[in-house]
Amino acid sequence: MSQLINKHIEIAKKFIEDLRKDKDIVGVVLLGGAARGYADEYSDIDLGIFYNYNTNLVPGERIFKNFDLDIMLFEYNSWLNAKWSHEQRQAFKEGILLLDHDNKIYNLLQSKLIYGDEERAQDIINILMKLKWKGFSIEKYEIPKNYEFKLPPDLMYKRGCLECSYILLNESIDLFLQLLYCLNHEFIPDTKWRLYNSYKLIWLPENYKENITKLIKTTEISIDNLMIKVNVLNSMISEAIEVISHENIITSKTYLDFIYEGDEYRTKP
Repeated sequence: MSQLINKHIEIAKKFIEDLRKDKDIVGVVLLGGAARGYADEYSDIDLGIFYNYNTNLVPGERIFKNFDLDIMLFEYNSWLNAKWSHEQRQAFKEGILLLDHDNKIYNLLQSKLIYGDEERAQDIINILMKLKWKGFSIEKYEIPKNYEFKLPPDLMYKRGCLECSYILLNESIDLFLQLLYCLNHEFIPDTKWRLYNSYKLIWLPENYKENITKLIKTTEISIDNLMIKVNVLNSMISEAIEVISHENIITSKTYLDFIYEGDEYRTKP
């Protein structure tokens, strides 16, 4: 694999040779598998190219020296002022800087690849409240007494659709994966790499890999099977909440914070 990674880096450097003379090009970052140390026969070579105002480059995939290159174009000034998503920041955090005129891309990444305490706390609150909506409890913490916020994880089964309960369970598993990254002060990667990368996180619940297998492996669709999986996920969520409780992220204001700051409502201007 290491030989293929090195070859991908070599091809990427050859592709950008002419770009070094292009005054419209600000910088180039190698992204994707080669940047994170993984490459196989299915891997393309992802290049993020920052440019000033205009460029003759065309985004998308093309064959270069028998390798599949995927070119993504970023107008520098727009991205300088934009808010970057978790997925974007995680991808660039793993990236390799191949070309950087005047250190502009280095400085850009330094300013964008920050995961501050306030943002992290809000992300954790958002995820926990969404889990609660799907029936996974955070009852250890106070929710406003005038708001009924108790939904069972088998709610859709009780409404006549067991399969729907499995869909909500799967969404909740993904939310839990996102929570793990937040707890570990890491950006949340793209869905494709979310589980794969999670095994390398510093803090994980006990028997994490074994329990994830229990959640994913399904031999039958039944209410008994569903509740076994629900209990496994709830136990991991409880472990995560124990970690969170030491940081005082969740308080009696949690619900109001979610309403006013969370991405589901955003009622503040």
